[in-house]
Amino acid sequence: MKISAKKEGDYKSIRFPCPECFTYEDHVDVAKYFAKELEAVKAAGENTRQGIAYSVMEAVANAAIHGKGHVEIRYWLSDKTFKATIKDEGSGFDIAHWKAWYERREKAAQERKMDKDTTFYHKLDKNGAGAGLVVIHGFMDCVEFNEQGNEITLYKNL
Repeated sequence: MKISAKKEGDYKSIRFPCPECFTYEDHVDVAKYFAKELEAVKAAGENTRQGIAYSVMEAVANAAIHGKGHVEIRYWLSDKTFKATIKDEGSGFDIAHWKAWYERREKAAQERKMDKDTTFYHKLDKNGAGAGLVVIHGFMDCVEFNEQGNEITLYKNL
């Protein structure tokens, strides 16, 4: 998939017209695009650049799989900060339910004194749902959702 961004003031935006048509390779292309965009930021190490690229890819995958209609990414990048908002046209999901579930998993993991690697698996439900959001929360400095639940904003200090 050829990905090109449109400049809108300080932001760049990318719009995907057919999220239902996304393939695994298309999601990988999104990650590669952001990894390349981040190459110019010398302050960010390779792990940071790859983590941001993977987080954006996961958010786009969630929008394409669980959302509806077009998926849009708006992002801003400076030498010190990365911010991206990923939005679809669907009805969203129950953020309060997800946050309560995530907090219960965090608390259970802390009570068991698990390290980060084993904690990850205890944060997933029995079907593996939530894996993308767990990874995103684990890597990004701040993650916010709009009230409707069809938009996620990712922040990372570089």
